[in-house]
Amino acid sequence: MSATAQKIDANTADAQQELTDGFHLVIDALKLNGINTIYGVPGIPITDFGRMAQAEGIRVISFRHEQNAGNAAAIAGFLTKKPASASRCRRRVFSTV
Repeated sequence: MSATAQKIDANTADAQQELTDGFHLVIDALKLNGINTIYGVPGIPITDFGRMAQAEGIRVISFRHEQNAGNAAAIAGFLTKKPASASRCRRRVFSTV
């Protein structure tokens, strides 16, 4: 390989950036802001988010109802004087008559 081709390969490798997704951006933002616990309602759109957060060392506490998750986050924020995070899943509710 010629010297010019080696320089081009080196520049291309330097120019490539590490790719990420939205879940990791949110997890990194939470960690940078000192949030180490997420209170949430698990669901299909955000199940991977909960798993990824746990893999990164964030504690995930799941609730059955959104109101309970929000109250727990509010109480934790009040007691620790630090911001708390509550996540929820948006889904349609089907009822049968």
